Amino acid sequence: MNYKIKLWGQLKQKAGKEFIHMESIEELNIQDIVLRICEMEPSLSEVLLKSSSSIHPSILIFVNDNQYEHDKQSPIKKSDPITFMSPIAGG
Repeated sequence: MNYKIKLWGQLKQKAGKEFIHMESIEELNIQDIVLRICEMEPSLSEVLLKSSSSIHPSILIFVNDNQYEHDKQSPIKKSDPITFMSPIAGG
């Protein structure tokens, strides 16, 4: 399966790209996807993860344009659009 993850804000800036692509033999859940992204792009770990394996609560995740609840473990299909947004603040 091929997954395409769109990055916004600080995540896009840190990764230096707008999209991350990954392949998997099996369907992954969001936790699996986040951990794989951190392996592929270590600079994103400090923003995506609160601890070594839990997703930072300030990260907004959208699957099929619906906000994803961090405690869900349901698998994500390869056709599901996935977007990660870091907190945005300004003055």
